[in-house]
Amino acid sequence: MALRRYRPDPRLWAVLAISVLLRWGLIHQGGTLYIPDEQYRFVRCYQLLFAVQAGDWAGAVAAVTHPDHTLFALVGAGPALIHCALARWFGWNLDTSDWFPASLFALASVFNIYLTWLLALRCGARREEARLVSLLMACSVSMLFYARHLLPYDIVMAMALIAANLAAPRSAGVRPCAAAGALLALSVLTYYGNWPLVAAVIALIAWRSRRGAWRARLAATLGGAAAVGAAFLIAVLALAGPAFFSQAHVFSENVIQGDYAEGWSHPWAYLWYCEHVMLLVWVAGALLCLRRRTGYGWLIGAGVVYGLLCLTSTVLHRFVTEGRFDRLMVPFLCLACAHGLYPLMRRQPRLFSGVAWIAICQAGFTFSVLYGLHFPREVRAQVLREHPDVRYAWNITGVPPKGDPKARYVLLDTSMMYPIQPQAPVPAGRVLFSLPHPEQAFLPYQYEHYSPAEREILRHTDISMRLIDTAPDTSKP
Repeated sequence: MALRRYRPDPRLWAVLAISVLLRWGLIHQGGTLYIPDEQYRFVRCYQLLFAVQAGDWAGAVAAVTHPDHTLFALVGAGPALIHCALARWFGWNLDTSDWFPASLFALASVFNIYLTWLLALRCGARREEARLVSLLMACSVSMLFYARHLLPYDIVMAMALIAANLAAPRSAGVRPCAAAGALLALSVLTYYGNWPLVAAVIALIAWRSRRGAWRARLAATLGGAAAVGAAFLIAVLALAGPAFFSQAHVFSENVIQGDYAEGWSHPWAYLWYCEHVMLLVWVAGALLCLRRRTGYGWLIGAGVVYGLLCLTSTVLHRFVTEGRFDRLMVPFLCLACAHGLYPLMRRQPRLFSGVAWIAICQAGFTFSVLYGLHFPREVRAQVLREHPDVRYAWNITGVPPKGDPKARYVLLDTSMMYPIQPQAPVPAGRVLFSLPHPEQAFLPYQYEHYSPAEREILRHTDISMRLIDTAPDTSKP
């Protein structure tokens, strides 16, 4: 009977199937490897594979002991291995078939929808409530748009949600809590920025403990995390030596893009530009959740993430808030919203349909923006097929032009706009085509890496991707 309770129903399967198709369609629209973090982090997965294949054990050790999100090379090695095998089988070019590993990474985003649905059920929700949770997660733009990028954000969120499913139910014993702690530690070592979600899951486990059992459950969770952390420290000391820790410290000191002062407002601004009306629905449902003590765990989870972001940025000035950290609140907001709305839904069944239609319509509007984006790499490839004699220039990045300075055609602003510098003069000439830059067409991208002053420059400067013909126009008399 218990297994039947947790068995996905046809509606959930439909939500998951549509979510997979949406993500794969997004990937085939382009955009993979747009963010610089993708380019130099995911390549370590291939470096690990090639080093092992060549018997270069020093290179393999260097790939798996890199201080920048250390375990990502091991986690990404699976998709990279499948990609290499299929590329050899079908004759793909590894550089132009990155859509395949991105398609595998995107499955983690869909898995998070399922895990949130399952977490609601395992913590006592009715199936109708859990169904609303899955719909809210599936319609969340912040849960979708990273699916086109080769980044570990959804993978580490899945690890944390699996840990919550193991240890958050009141019936969970010491062993599931220890396993959950181990998973939480692995998620942080795969991507260090997942630590606010890890803290939220630990708080949820403690809150949902039976009276008198919270100490044992918390100790088991922390013990599992500590065991994995100790094993990790021993391994990197043996493989890389003490230099690993000094390099990791240098890496952490260099992650300062953004503005500490806006840590308290950044999450709400980011979520507003992602979700729009749905953010208001989430907040309204979460406020209704205050009337039901059974939903306090979801509010605590969201509150811990938000509180830690505020504390470490606005108060302590140690950790700059970015959009990828703000989205860690989303599963808890969806759970709290559904829990708060459920009593009203039982009395007014049409309320479920109303919320569902709001979510679907809002998602359809914003998803259409995502599908309409043009990315620099694809634009460059298209232009080079028609105009091989092209040079590159940037409007507000301060990067010097690249290519032959005598080239007739100038391709402007075809990269991620970073770092932001005072505006440079745009080359004179005839604009052959112009496409909106992703940083302006989809505002959530501006909440990664940029300070408020830099966002103002992005919003008030024309950074459209343009091909300019600098040859004199001889058609006019």
